[in-house]
Amino acid sequence: MFQAWSGLARPVSVASEVIAAIKAEVSSITGRILLLGTTAGLLQTGRNLTAIDRSAELAQNARQSAHVAAVAGDWAAMPFSKASFSACIGDGSFISLDYPHRLTRVLDEIARCLTPGGTLACRVFLRPDVPETVGELLTAAKAHRLSFQHFKFKFAMAVAPDLGSHTTIPIAALPGRFDAEFPDRGSLAARTGWDRAEIDTIDIYRASRSKYSFPTRTQFLDALPAKLILRKIRPVEGHPFGQEWPIVVLDRKIDD
Repeated sequence: MFQAWSGLARPVSVASEVIAAIKAEVSSITGRILLLGTTAGLLQTGRNLTAIDRSAELAQNARQSAHVAAVAGDWAAMPFSKASFSACIGDGSFISLDYPHRLTRVLDEIARCLTPGGTLACRVFLRPDVPETVGELLTAAKAHRLSFQHFKFKFAMAVAPDLGSHTTIPIAALPGRFDAEFPDRGSLAARTGWDRAEIDTIDIYRASRSKYSFPTRTQFLDALPAKLILRKIRPVEGHPFGQEWPIVVLDRKIDD
């Protein structure tokens, strides 16, 4: 997806207000910072940042282009010592983690790597208690209130009960369901103003073995391990879905 987005006539990137909101939560931290993934805007967070991504190619690219420490690895078994980092950040990093077991396992591993009192700040894609219908999403799209990238996530939330569960769905099933709803992509592009090439990026999902997980706010908080304490849920100001997809800020418990 990263390669497909970067190759579009209008490349897709994380909104600047999202990057700013995440960085603001760790701006006073002077210790080591761990980045989940290689989100371009977050690679410049602090002077002592290490990124970890499951893709060796993306980790190498981060080292070469952003000149930061970057390693390939599994977030559920990270190659770092206990209490190695003062903070951990990410953007949408938990979206591909099966709920609740793998999400909790990764959060436990983050807690292990954080110093006592350390901070985790990450944007999360939360499912509303009552997701919009596909028809409601199309209406919003035709009124130019919804970009295709935002639509894609909301579409997945809307059809999740038909493809797996209310929370977790196989990504490979999305293109087929999308085509069933919108068989004429040219017409969809004309009605919404979306770039046809951007619409076609959904086809990359066909060969994916990954899943999308969209817990509700309550479900996400229920999955938190005892070592992580909720400090706040910060809406992203200036973002059209800043309330729905906020920055969750957690603190590593000090006395355990």
